[in-house]
Amino acid sequence: SGHEGWVQALAYSPDGMIIATGSRDFTVRLWRVCDGACQRILRGHVCSVYALAYSPDGTTFATGSRDSTVRIWRASDGTHLRTLDNHESWVYAVAYSPDSSTIATASGDRTVMLWRADSLLQKKKTRSMQPQSVLKDSAGADEGEEREQRVDQLQQEVEKLQARLKLSA
Repeated sequence: SGHEGWVQALAYSPDGMIIATGSRDFTVRLWRVCDGACQRILRGHVCSVYALAYSPDGTTFATGSRDSTVRIWRASDGTHLRTLDNHESWVYAVAYSPDSSTIATASGDRTVMLWRADSLLQKKKTRSMQPQSVLKDSAGADEGEEREQRVDQLQQEVEKLQARLKLSA
């Protein structure tokens, strides 16, 4: 059966076999593309799921929620691997770097946080994970064009950091 609330996020798995959807019903559902069958219902967020992204290597996916958390899941079986709770507001976007080594999360708290994916997936779980970088928009109450320029600047900074990470790998 389908979601009980609006679907607000979706992403294809890299192999194109599965579509993951996130909803106002607080769940993530994994759907088989070939026949539309729901394969799994993943629970854990306590508010609407706004963002969803698969890692390019297809091993994990991340979800962002109005509950201010990001959850990392194993793609093969839907196992919850880690919760990131460092944001202070709703998480509106998640993205993986092209080499799957970094996860970027963006929030209504005006930050973009970059996370080393390998450290998130280690068996030893520390009490509180910290991002490797935080890009914070501290421009105050920007309006219109100024806000767009700041978002463009943040996106450029993320791209620069991703390129540096790629070079150092």
